[in-house]
Amino acid sequence: MNAAITASLVPQFLQTKYTATITRAEYCALTVALYEAITGQPIAERKTFSDTTDPNVQKLGGLGVVSGSGDGRFNPNGEFSRAEVAAMTVKLLDQLGQPLPPAAPTFADNADVPAWARGAVGQVQAAGLMVGGGDNKFAPGVKYSRESAIVMSKILWEAYRGGQ
Repeated sequence: MNAAITASLVPQFLQTKYTATITRAEYCALTVALYEAITGQPIAERKTFSDTTDPNVQKLGGLGVVSGSGDGRFNPNGEFSRAEVAAMTVKLLDQLGQPLPPAAPTFADNADVPAWARGAVGQVQAAGLMVGGGDNKFAPGVKYSRESAIVMSKILWEAYRGGQ
């Protein structure tokens, strides 16, 4: 945790309540900080949503890493599941020019992984970015915590910061 904070990957407002579920807007703030730290460039792209003017949401929407919740909305205070985070991680790495090779997931609860996320879950599993919990279950519907998101940012920072 401290290493991610020291590397300026964690916005100040996310440096507490680590066990809380991360909101959609908070995830965007964390991920924009990571992307811009890795690339050394601010994100210029923007996508607007009718229910938020948050620049981090707009930036990740512009990159295609996140999408809305329907009807032009984003639902910034909503929560992300593990399946959604897997899909967004794959999209983020694609945008960073570090695509993960295709892989099928091998979790005991693969049948519970939504079809739209199955490929991404396999990719992050094969890359060692997300692992299962007890009984080799991925638990795709479980909400993602601030702590888990920060740990993921640190892992990605170490793995993809320009080959350093």
